[in-house]
Amino acid sequence: MSPALTLIERAINFLGLQNLELARQHLQDAAIIDQKARNLHLVFGMYYTILGNVIAARICFNTELNHYPDNQQAINMLESLKDAPLTGDEKVTIKPQSNARLIEGSLATALRSGVSSRDTKYRVLSNIERLEKDIWLEQDLLRYRYAAEHDECWFEQITVLNFLAKLIQPKTYLEVGVRRGRSMSQVAIESPRTQIYGFDMWINNYSDTENPGTEFVLSEIKKLSSSSSVRLHVGNSQRTLPEFFANPSNPQLIDLITIDGDHSYDGAKLDLDLAFQHLAPGGILVFDDIYHHAHLELLVLWNTYKERFTDHLFISDPYHTGTSFVVRPPFANIENALKGISNKTSAPIKILMPYSIKREYGRITLPEWIKESFEMYFADKVKVVAVGPGHEHSIEDSPNFYDEVMAYAEQHQFDLILDVEGGAESLDFMFKRFPKGGNIPKFFWAIDTHQYIDMQIEKAKYFDVTYSAQKDAVSKLGPNAQWLPAGASLHEVDYKRMRTIDVGFVGSITPAHAKRSEIVTRLIKDFPQFYLGQGLFLNEKSEMYSRMKIAINVSLNNDVNFRVFETLATGALLLTDNISNNGFNELFEDGKHLVSYASYDDLRNKIAYYLEHEDERLRIAIEGKKLVDEKFRHHILLQKVIRDFE
Repeated sequence: MSPALTLIERAINFLGLQNLELARQHLQDAAIIDQKARNLHLVFGMYYTILGNVIAARICFNTELNHYPDNQQAINMLESLKDAPLTGDEKVTIKPQSNARLIEGSLATALRSGVSSRDTKYRVLSNIERLEKDIWLEQDLLRYRYAAEHDECWFEQITVLNFLAKLIQPKTYLEVGVRRGRSMSQVAIESPRTQIYGFDMWINNYSDTENPGTEFVLSEIKKLSSSSSVRLHVGNSQRTLPEFFANPSNPQLIDLITIDGDHSYDGAKLDLDLAFQHLAPGGILVFDDIYHHAHLELLVLWNTYKERFTDHLFISDPYHTGTSFVVRPPFANIENALKGISNKTSAPIKILMPYSIKREYGRITLPEWIKESFEMYFADKVKVVAVGPGHEHSIEDSPNFYDEVMAYAEQHQFDLILDVEGGAESLDFMFKRFPKGGNIPKFFWAIDTHQYIDMQIEKAKYFDVTYSAQKDAVSKLGPNAQWLPAGASLHEVDYKRMRTIDVGFVGSITPAHAKRSEIVTRLIKDFPQFYLGQGLFLNEKSEMYSRMKIAINVSLNNDVNFRVFETLATGALLLTDNISNNGFNELFEDGKHLVSYASYDDLRNKIAYYLEHEDERLRIAIEGKKLVDEKFRHHILLQKVIRDFE
């Protein structure tokens, strides 16, 4: 590593430790040593701006201006920060999106649902099974077969392209980064009249696999769609793409574009600048790998376009390597195409969710997260309405609460009652309110069975189906009980921070947590930089996990708790106490997805070991995150609820 890069790496570590003066000095020294360091200052400045870390962003941009006062981009970014307040926790939001059609919008929800639908997955699986196999395609086939058979949600480049090509039937498609034609084939088969243009360097043995070249790609496309017209351009896209658009005989506005070529910040920017310039009105641009751990700069870059094109609709998925796409207005054509699909599908399942909004937590509750997942991923399948204290349709708590709920459900012809435990003002509301009679199917998801099993056993008697987050409680909850693990919400994501905290714990420590209190107290003594976080929710919790190399779990009563899934979802290595006879070994493989410990001495030794052996720590953390993303996100678990109803 060059001296400048070493200084910048140290500066980032000091930023994480909030040692601002040393961070500033290291960045200034790096800029003096190596002019290339100026690019890194700007990248890190934008990175911290996006994360809302005002102090760190100001340091990066100020350093840039100290040595390169002509850098207009840094000047503009610093201008946006100058009046932002400085807070102790550094969680200030900078320049919030003004785009009214963000991911919560109905259009975005419908597009996401279409991409993740079972029909799309089966189409993709059918297509790629006909392609010539390499090691990467073999892995994809296994993942897609599982996802299709279990109807798991999936949001990946080829799934996105398959759905969008079938939906909009583009006249023109342009792809940078063709390789073996796997992505291009999705467009060719779903929209055979599309004129396709591909750009690639076709480097030999790219990603340690054979990269046969243009004739191979053309033969693969012909196998799937003999009528497709394909023109391939060999060479660096930084040269071939400008040459293409400089030729007036080539189309100047493209309906569907994929950029998946040069993954450096500067190289991807050149491709994207041209792509945005030549994207047709109503057209769609797909960009891959924005959350890839090896290419963090691509997320920074992508967000600069979100700031510039606030009238466009940006949709992305943070759970795999990060596929994103953007729709240029107007949206009428794509909305009409989606209406055509919806008119051919059956009416959605109407689900009524009774729960309260706890004043202490607001909407930071499991029922609210489940409702969000339904709305984001299954808009084409379900319609969810919440009733209870604090909701738009408010039913106040009383012993007759469920009588009013059932009357409302029958009056408005709901198909299903889904009672998800969590977030209530009182235990009486959570466990002593249950439906008596009624013809509407009623499902109950019991969560804290390691604490309230007697009350949950009584409540379960009044429901047609009961799910238990803990496997060891299933046999106690009646003949219709099933295991459904707690999982991770869409809010638990890796914020891609520098992992400057060696080890930490986030969660409650009360008199009921004697074992947890003892272990944390000893860890604080043995590891002086140990982080203890309490009262953190949603993005605050994820941000702290995203700074940790190792996160600790101490279960309350042999339970596979939310912390297990949350920690893995945010990319930290999880060290958890041994959890026996509760399905733990059916969910996770010790040493592959996480690491368990048998005693405090074992825990202390394993912390020291994995801090010293970074490669092993990262390997396990990556595998753990991948497992949660593919199997234990709430939108994946909810597929079972939908199947059980159907």
